[in-house]
Amino acid sequence: MNNIERKKFILTKIRENEPADIFEALKIVGGDVAELESIPFGSRNRINEISMDFVDGKLDAKESLEQLEIFMLSVPDQTEEI
Repeated sequence: MNNIERKKFILTKIRENEPADIFEALKIVGGDVAELESIPFGSRNRINEISMDFVDGKLDAKESLEQLEIFMLSVPDQTEEI
């Protein structure tokens, strides 16, 4: 599965299952998120940052899911060959 297929799969699974927050979403698709390729260097810790912001009360449940979706859309659709 390439990145664009994996991203579509992840976003579809999240929307179908309607998780309450980022932690429930990651229970559903966490392994697939970990399999994404070519995540920009500055974004590699974004999932942890979103999770911590949710735990710290900086984001509510809905915002944590919105931030997860924004992250997913920021990942390149194609991997770059060296």
